[in-house]
Amino acid sequence: MDFRCHFVVVFSLNKTENEVFMRYLTSIALSILVSTAALAKPQVSITLPANASSPEQIAAKELAQFLQAIYPETEFGLNTGNAGKIIRIGTPASSPDLLKHVNGSRLGGPESYVVTNATIDNVETGIILGADPQGVMYGVYALLEKLDCGFFISFDTLPQPSGKPFNFEAWSLENHPATPIRIVFNWHNFLSGCSGWDLEQWTNWVDQSQKAGFNTIMVHAYGNNPMFSFTFNGKEKPVGYLTCSVKGRDWSVNHVNDVRRLAGGSVFDKPTFGSSAALAPDEKRVQAATELMQKTFEHARKRGVKINFAVDFDIASCNPESLVKTLDQADRFLVNGIWIARPDTPAGYEFYKAQARAMAENYPQVTTVSLWRRSDGHSGATWPSLRKKEMPESWQKEYDALIQQDPSAANLKQSVPAFGIAKVAAAWRKALDELGRKDMGLAVGSWGFEWVDGCAKFLPEPVKLIALDYNVTHGPGEFRNPATMQRLDRAVQPGRFMPVIWAHHDDGQYIGAPLRLYRNLGGELSKYHTGGFGIIHWMTHPLDLFFASHSRQTWSATLDESPAGTAKWMAGRCFGAANSEVMGHYLDAWASTMPFFGRETSDFFIDRPMNSFGNPEKVKKGCEDRLALLARADLSKMTEPQRNRHHYFAENEKFVSDFFKTETTFEQAKAAFGKKNMDLARKLMDECHPEALLERYAEMARRAGITRGEEGLIVSMNCRWIPHHVRFRQQLGIEPVRYNYGTTSHDHLAQAMGAFTFHASPDRKLWQTFGQRETGSEVFTTHISGDGLTNEICAQGIQGSKPITISFAPILAQGSRAGLKREPLPAGEYRLTLFLVEPNAGNAGERVMRIELPGGKTEEIDVFKAAGGRNIPLVLEYSVKQEEPGNPS
Repeated sequence: MDFRCHFVVVFSLNKTENEVFMRYLTSIALSILVSTAALAKPQVSITLPANASSPEQIAAKELAQFLQAIYPETEFGLNTGNAGKIIRIGTPASSPDLLKHVNGSRLGGPESYVVTNATIDNVETGIILGADPQGVMYGVYALLEKLDCGFFISFDTLPQPSGKPFNFEAWSLENHPATPIRIVFNWHNFLSGCSGWDLEQWTNWVDQSQKAGFNTIMVHAYGNNPMFSFTFNGKEKPVGYLTCSVKGRDWSVNHVNDVRRLAGGSVFDKPTFGSSAALAPDEKRVQAATELMQKTFEHARKRGVKINFAVDFDIASCNPESLVKTLDQADRFLVNGIWIARPDTPAGYEFYKAQARAMAENYPQVTTVSLWRRSDGHSGATWPSLRKKEMPESWQKEYDALIQQDPSAANLKQSVPAFGIAKVAAAWRKALDELGRKDMGLAVGSWGFEWVDGCAKFLPEPVKLIALDYNVTHGPGEFRNPATMQRLDRAVQPGRFMPVIWAHHDDGQYIGAPLRLYRNLGGELSKYHTGGFGIIHWMTHPLDLFFASHSRQTWSATLDESPAGTAKWMAGRCFGAANSEVMGHYLDAWASTMPFFGRETSDFFIDRPMNSFGNPEKVKKGCEDRLALLARADLSKMTEPQRNRHHYFAENEKFVSDFFKTETTFEQAKAAFGKKNMDLARKLMDECHPEALLERYAEMARRAGITRGEEGLIVSMNCRWIPHHVRFRQQLGIEPVRYNYGTTSHDHLAQAMGAFTFHASPDRKLWQTFGQRETGSEVFTTHISGDGLTNEICAQGIQGSKPITISFAPILAQGSRAGLKREPLPAGEYRLTLFLVEPNAGNAGERVMRIELPGGKTEEIDVFKAAGGRNIPLVLEYSVKQEEPGNPS
């Protein structure tokens, strides 16, 4: 549109005013021209069929958003009618007329797509045709990736606006998955995993998993997890807590009062870390956790993402005695000392149907239920440890008859347990069918591969078998072992078995780089006739290359793409085309040579010598070599987000190098201490600054866009790594021992329950907190006005009429699952500071405290009188001399 304005201006002004006024008129004219130009933007209509499914609608909306960012000079709208160009989105079912312009044979089965263009009714038209709604989604993301967008498990990238008019030049691609089921599997338990997520993180995980080429999300609930509960015979299944910084204790999670006061705590804006559901009142924890997952699963359903819910079924928390014992003895039996409901008697079957009903009613979006069991030999396992003599007599006869028909079945690993597990699976299948959920699939899953062929023999064929390749932490893993895979290929029906690989490992290979990338993944999955594969993880960043590589290897157009090829592809999207070569080389080197280390499942973040993760000198040299690669990148050709990603990798290299140096020096200091060389031990500890390292970690993560997993790891390392340095500094007498008394929270149903509670003071010092469980004394909370350390410490405490003995030893001296010993303090002269307060109303003389100090000193204190009243802190200091190393009380 040509729009012209004519101005007639009459004025009598001096020269300066004249110039100002003319500039003003010029700005008006420019504004009108800009507005006119905006109206003249070319229009592109993204057109949906009238019966478009939810995934098709979402795909169209996201396509419009991304294209608008890539081509800002073009206007993209949904079903806008008259436009210069049109984009048609659909499937053969929703848009059959598109088959006139796209040969349907080009679609390669479920989730496949074709992207092309044609002239339809004299209008240039782009076509994204999916075999099904999911295929439409993948077609949209594939097109956007061809336009240099990047979709990763923790973030998206956008190219610089092209500056060119929108066109259909890149619109020529087609693809289909070579692997039908592609699972992203997150596991409830750690602060750094999905237990710390709110709905925003959950839905983002769903979105990013799909964008990255996966089609199934999988979550796991231990028996204590409040996200899955049920009622049987009028009794509700007991549950524990979702993990957060003040509740929940799975796998040695420790608690702390205020995460903002920890090293790196500046990334937090509130004192507690965890999901809103985890922080809900105790009486609402089941409702809160259930509603969170309902919303997550509904979000996934609308996008066409499949949902696999893995629920434990074989440990005590899944078979609560209070529920199982409501059954007659004929309907239950003992396995490994735990009562189990019989799935094959009418009354026992109802126990399993109650669980199936809760699943179907609470989570109707679930497409597969995975019955998850502990590995063979686990102390708390039931079904995996089932012995023939424990089975009901009728089962023993049935088992013997089956073995008589096929004697080789008796030699299968887990033969008897598999026979019993088949009974549970049959009960679940029957229950789901009776509840009208024949569409809800069933699977059995566990750690390792040894159990798979036994279950393949006894379980009905529709039941899928999902195995975590746990042993990858001890070597190449079972999926990389041809002998293992050939055995399973012979024993398991095609399409039934699905291995799950690890992006990182919670038992010792958690941070640094991801675990090593697989090669020829798609070909191997096909070779051994698997039904799909999964990736287990907790954190998302920096695991993006791991997910991208293995996803691309399982699609036909990029089948078995090399890790180096994926690294270059990713680098182009994360650092720009000008740096794709050098940064691709870096990412490949990073993924294949950087060490991985750290553990999330014990009282120790580092539970073994650092040289077991890599020779410290070689690690340092490797970090320096990779930093040299990073230095070759041209930062001037990067956008700010790209420079921030570059900065992240550079700082991470320095962090890893310094972590190895710090922890190796720590080991040397402990070795010197063991040889009674206190001076050397203290000198070495002067070189260890783990708190400063965590500050750096937090800053590098923040600058790159910190994820909830990285936030959780900061809390975890502060509570499971830093305390061991504090403890040793206390052993050396170079840091005070600080005890605080107050409320502590415990989750007795938790797996490997965490033991410790910490108090981070305003000066960022770490105190260990002891409560009623730890001391046997009553905890009180009182109000003390005013701020300051003394008032904060005195706001809670312990009280009682019986003597309370406090043994002064370095922190972590009791309650550790790892069996930490009570270490002595070195000989020397100490200052003992006691913080006292009288919280109760009363008068002077009513409550007198007798203090007995080491060395026989005694003193009687009327705290009310000495402090000057109730709720007024009293601070006492004493000098205590210790001739020999020990723990004065």
